[in-house]
This record gives sequence, C-alpha cells and structure tokens, in this order.
Amino acid sequence: MLIVLSAPSPFADEILDELLVFFPVFIGGGAIAAFVVEYIKRLAAAGAPEFLPEGLTDNQFFTLAAVLLGSGVFIVITKIGILGTATGLFAKTSLDIWNLFAGVVLKGAILKY
Repeated sequence: MLIVLSAPSPFADEILDELLVFFPVFIGGGAIAAFVVEYIKRLAAAGAPEFLPEGLTDNQFFTLAAVLLGSGVFIVITKIGILGTATGLFAKTSLDIWNLFAGVVLKGAILKY
C-alpha cells in the first residue's frame, strides 16, 4: 500500500509566513502603544492638560483596545511601506551624520557605502 502525503496548500504557507513575519511587529507596536498610554496617564497625574476624557485612561478595556489598535497600526504602516522607508531614511541619515563627524574629527574613519 502506497501512502502519499500531500503538501500543505500554498495559501496556508502564505498565511503562516505572514503571521510569523508580523508577530514581532505586532508585539513591538503593542509595547509602544502601551508606553504611550502610560505616558498619557502620567501626564494627567502630573497636572498637564488631559488629552483624553477624564477617567478613560483608568479603564482597562480602553488600555487593551489602545494596545491592540497600536499593534494594528504598526502592522498597517509596515505593510504599506512607511515603516521600512522611515527606517531606511534614519539609517542613511545616521551614516551621513557619522561621515560628517568622522571627516572633521576622525580622519580616515569615513564609511564607504
């Protein structure tokens, strides 16, 4: 008797690939969103003008929704290409700034790229 194992469908592979690729983006976006929510809470406690209605930042459902929404926003801006573009521009700018600094202070330490 011959048993033939069928390969998983390419659609399932594509979905699994998308989930694994965007998992770190989802976690990182949620962490940044949680930081922003906590920062807004601390601003309100310090006496700064509130950005949100009073009592909303104390609501745990709001915090959970804000973190999930922040994660979703990071996935969308990654999928669109905004995050990749911003990262590339930041890297290029930092290398150019280093070359300016190295050209003035550190002779011969210029990056060639």
